[in-house]
Amino acid sequence: MAGILELPNELFDQIFQHLISGTPDQRSSAVSASASYRITIASNLRLVCRTWADWLYEHHLYRTLTFGEASRAMKLTTYLRRRSQFLPRARCQHLTIRGLCVWEASEHPIEREFITCRILKRLIETFSDTIVTLVIRPLHFLVLDTRTIKAIGRISNLCDLQLEGIQWHGAESVLGLPPSDPNYWFNCLMGATQGLKSLRLASFVSLRFGPQLPAITHLDIDISFARPDTIIGFAIALKTTLRVLSIRGNDISRFDGCHLLEAFTHLDGTLEVLSLTAEHLKAPILDLKFGKLRVLKLHTWHYPITDYFSSVMFSYSPIEVIARSSSIAQWVEPTFPADPFVNLHKFKTLVCMNAPLDFSPASTILSACKAHGVQCVFLDHDDLSAIMVR
Repeated sequence: MAGILELPNELFDQIFQHLISGTPDQRSSAVSASASYRITIASNLRLVCRTWADWLYEHHLYRTLTFGEASRAMKLTTYLRRRSQFLPRARCQHLTIRGLCVWEASEHPIEREFITCRILKRLIETFSDTIVTLVIRPLHFLVLDTRTIKAIGRISNLCDLQLEGIQWHGAESVLGLPPSDPNYWFNCLMGATQGLKSLRLASFVSLRFGPQLPAITHLDIDISFARPDTIIGFAIALKTTLRVLSIRGNDISRFDGCHLLEAFTHLDGTLEVLSLTAEHLKAPILDLKFGKLRVLKLHTWHYPITDYFSSVMFSYSPIEVIARSSSIAQWVEPTFPADPFVNLHKFKTLVCMNAPLDFSPASTILSACKAHGVQCVFLDHDDLSAIMVR
């Protein structure tokens, strides 16, 4: 019989994933395991034997990296470049840059710790064949030079790009560059990242339709940092590929139902997963028929959910999964109908997000779920990727 030290790598990886998950009942999302906890477990297991040490070094020790200081980034890249090529390689799949400075830092002690585009490029080159997710949070504003854009474009396996800064339209004057289209760098970046599948934005940028766009299937956009024409432009440009749309933020003062209606009209035949707040669900959007909508996630819900179940959107869309906050699911709705799910012909799963261990939804909801054979699932997170597979 094989001993534990002779386990196949695939089985050992499953054991490791179980150890870092933290909970045995699978209420937690896989992403809930913090990088520091993962590193601690991996470091301890590396002491067992050389085989485990090499495998964990290559696959888990540097899997998630976050840098906010230039010195840490430089020390790591210098160490890895000097490491023997005959030893296992460090692999980073998720790289986060906090406080990217788009100008060259001065010799001031504080500025010397800024992560510049030059250091970002160095990190990217170190892990160019392993990075899957790249998160960039700028120090002040987000403008990328041509060399940085080309470096990002050379990340062979990049699938998920998250730009979490606000672009300042006066960036050119600070950088000493001639005035240019503030969206130019962003569209150049989109043209360079042809393998991109997921894009998360909290930035004042617009996407232009063109033949060189990547086939993005998942768009996550913060409505607080977007103009109405921005969302419409993304919907038009990504109409043929977009399957998952997340709209965050409650600042909808600059939006009305007509603005979002125009965007959703371009996606009503292809969208499969929609994540938003109830405030975005206003007429005439509720009159749209989403022919392929399977999952609906609601961040907040200030009105009885059953008020909307008779609308065209709920009645004619093949919705199978509805996810809502556990705190909202505990409310006893005063006008709860006898059969709230009568129009939801495909409804299979009600997900209660961010639920504590002792959580239980209102009895009226439980009774309605039981009557229709709808499964109630309680999660201690609101991770959309985990909800989508329900």
